[in-house]
Amino acid sequence: MVQVRVVRLPDDADGVAGLDASFLTERELDVQPDQLGFRVASRELPAPRGKAYRVVAAPGGLVAVDKDEVIGYAEISYAAWNRRAALEHIYVASRHRGTGTGTALLAEAVRQARATGARCLWLETQNVNEPAIGFYLSRGFRICGLDTTFYDPAESPGEVAIFLAMDLEDVVP
Repeated sequence: MVQVRVVRLPDDADGVAGLDASFLTERELDVQPDQLGFRVASRELPAPRGKAYRVVAAPGGLVAVDKDEVIGYAEISYAAWNRRAALEHIYVASRHRGTGTGTALLAEAVRQARATGARCLWLETQNVNEPAIGFYLSRGFRICGLDTTFYDPAESPGEVAIFLAMDLEDVVP
C-alpha cells in the first residue's frame, strides 16, 4: 500500500535522488504558430524520444513510499500575490507508473494547495512529455498557455513549454 507523506530529510534524500525520473515517448505535441496564436496537435515521432531528470528532495516535498522504499516525489510552492500553487515536481519510479502512485501524490498536492488558499494548481511541462500531459489532462488539468522561448534551444532543441492548470475553487470573480 502506497503512503504519501512529507519528505523526511536527510533520511529520504537518497531515495528521492535514486528515483528513475525519466520518460520515453513515441508522441509529442507539435506546436505551430499561426496568425493569432498557435495550433497544437499530437504527432507521432519518427523515433522514440526520452529525457531523464535529476531529483533533489526539498523541505516540504512529498514522497510516495511503499514498504519503506521511496517510489515517488512531488513538490509544490505557493505564491500569495496571485493565490496560485505551482506543482514544481512530480516523479514516479518507472516500475511504479500506472499503479496509482502519481494520482496519490497529485491528490496530496491538491489537498495541500487548497489548504494554502490557492485558487488553482499550475504546472509547466514540455511538449515532448506527452505521457505527462496525458496524465495531467486525465486528472482535471487544462492547458492554459505555452511559451516557445522558455527553453534554451541549444540545451532543449524543439521543446516548447506547456502550462496547465487545475481550478481549486468554484468561485468566479
